[in-house]
Amino acid sequence: MQSKIHVNQFHSGTALGDAITNEMLTWQTHLRGLGFPSAIFAQHIPDELSSRILDIQTYRPEPGSVLLLHHSMGHDILDAVLDHDHRVVPVYHNITPVEFIDNAYLRGYAHKGHDMLRTLSLHAVAAIADSNFNRKEMLRAGFSSARVIPVRTDFSASVARVTETTRSNDWLFVGRVFQSKGQLELVDAFATSLSHHDDGANLVLVGDTSHTGYLGEIERQARRRGISHRVRILGKVSDEQLAREYASARLFVSMSRHEGFGVPLLEAMAAGLPVVAYATAAIPDTMGGAGITVQFADTQQFVTACLSLASDSAFFESVVEGQRRRIRRLEAFDVGGALHEIIAEAQGPKRPLQVQIQGPFETSYSLAVLNRELATALAAREEFDVSIFATEGPGDYEPKADDLASHPEATLLYRKSSHTPNPDVVIRQMYPPRV
Repeated sequence: MQSKIHVNQFHSGTALGDAITNEMLTWQTHLRGLGFPSAIFAQHIPDELSSRILDIQTYRPEPGSVLLLHHSMGHDILDAVLDHDHRVVPVYHNITPVEFIDNAYLRGYAHKGHDMLRTLSLHAVAAIADSNFNRKEMLRAGFSSARVIPVRTDFSASVARVTETTRSNDWLFVGRVFQSKGQLELVDAFATSLSHHDDGANLVLVGDTSHTGYLGEIERQARRRGISHRVRILGKVSDEQLAREYASARLFVSMSRHEGFGVPLLEAMAAGLPVVAYATAAIPDTMGGAGITVQFADTQQFVTACLSLASDSAFFESVVEGQRRRIRRLEAFDVGGALHEIIAEAQGPKRPLQVQIQGPFETSYSLAVLNRELATALAAREEFDVSIFATEGPGDYEPKADDLASHPEATLLYRKSSHTPNPDVVIRQMYPPRV
């Protein structure tokens, strides 16, 4: 019976506070709640996690079991992990592009990670990506399809802490100190903002500082711009201190050049911080139309957005409210249900292709009629799982109840869209057009 299938997980490395590690632990809870025996295995395990994560050398799967194989940086034991009687479902978390890595040793493992992704495409019976950005990379690597399950969907702890601390005017960024994360550019942008309006803010940088060469560059740049006393570099902090930093800052700022997902962007949204970020890599997908995205390297627009948020309270509140909607939509995502469907796919026939019609659908407007007729016609075919998402050129909207009542079949497809945030295929018809 399906409830007896063992569904295990593997990632080469684990660490306290690490996003992939946290995701594996969360998924284990979901899997066990669904009735699947589930263990987590790794090659590198800190002492603090040794009671919850098992050494991969002890991995002896039951025949026919499923392994959710989380993949990021390359490692040396993929062949040994694959050499078992199990069904492999790769879970891709992205690899930092080699052009952002100045260490030759790490560059080698980044190259190896991409080679391994292509190898995994040959073994996969199903596949998971944590963002649309990563799904596209999987398809380019040879996967026939991949289901998107966000890294994190529960932000209740962040929301609960919002009112506990008085906010300052500080700018906050959370991410390891590394060239691709853009802390050096943040120092310049922050200094420029102070030259226009000094409201007593500090720039607070949280994240691993083991990359000492780049850390030195940041410190030297702060001295050159005369703001060393206004730049607080905290390094890695506890969960409790991180929550305090989110609760006490005014803005979350990101000039990162590359994110495979970007959990801190969402943590900041949940904590009530307006987010200003470069629209690079997976960041637009993660933000989902909320917050403020700025074209890469447009420092002037970035600073202008930050100054506008600091000076215009109505603008500030409108951005925060849009972010709340984004968090509510993420929290509505059924992780357990998605995992159950993935396991069923790994055990049986190919799932239907998820097709989402995006645009107006509920009125007599010509495009709405077209979208409604197209959606219901596709929904009549077994090979498609169809939903409708209500949106127009200016943005998303809530249809009127009377209009929905007039079209019950289309309304059922509209209701499905809240459970289909990352469809395989999008057909978008609206005016004015929006890419």
